[in-house]
Amino acid sequence: MHTITVTEKTNGQGEPIKHGRKMKINAGNLVGVSTKSLYVRKGFLNGTLFLSQKGNGASGAGDICKLFDDSAIVVNTNLFDRLETLAKKANAIVK
Repeated sequence: MHTITVTEKTNGQGEPIKHGRKMKINAGNLVGVSTKSLYVRKGFLNGTLFLSQKGNGASGAGDICKLFDDSAIVVNTNLFDRLETLAKKANAIVK
């Protein structure tokens, strides 16, 4: 099971970095599930799956991370909330 560890960055512009909420997502559960703003995209060269934001074209400009690598990402509050919605919809949150 590959997991994506998502950490919320809560500091404002020019402030020292502060972290808020944290969640672990089971990457395998995200395949085939999408929301209004997030989906799983298949890469062109070797079929790698990416968690991506809609509206950024299919070229990878909106990619957040690879799905089947264990990864840790730091995101803003807005993206954290959208990722949490997607993870709940896919039943992918790891306790």
